[in-house]
Amino acid sequence: MKVNITIRDEELKKGFENYREKINEKIDKLGQFADELHNARLVVDKSGINSLAEFSIHSRGKEFYAKSKKKVLQESLNSVIDKVERQLKKEADKHTTRRHKANGS
Repeated sequence: MKVNITIRDEELKKGFENYREKINEKIDKLGQFADELHNARLVVDKSGINSLAEFSIHSRGKEFYAKSKKKVLQESLNSVIDKVERQLKKEADKHTTRRHKANGS
C-alpha cells in the first residue's frame, strides 16, 4: 500500500526522515485489522510549538481518520496511527460479531 505523506514545515521535514521507515512499518501492520486498505494519507504540520499530525485511510468504503497535536513529532505520529488502529479494530469486531449472530452462534 502506498502512503501519501505531506509535510508542511521545513523544520519538520528534516526531523521526519528519522521516522519515515518506522511510520511505514506501523501503517503496514494496520493490514492485520482490515482486508482492504486504500488511500493512506499522512499530513504533518507545525502548530505553534506543537507538531500536528493527521492520518486517514480507507477500508471497505469507510474512511478512518485521526488527528493529534503533541510537542514531540514522534508522539504525534504514534498517536494518530494508534487512534486509527483502534478504529479499525472496533470495525473488525463489529463485522465478527455480525457474522456470529447471522450464523446463529
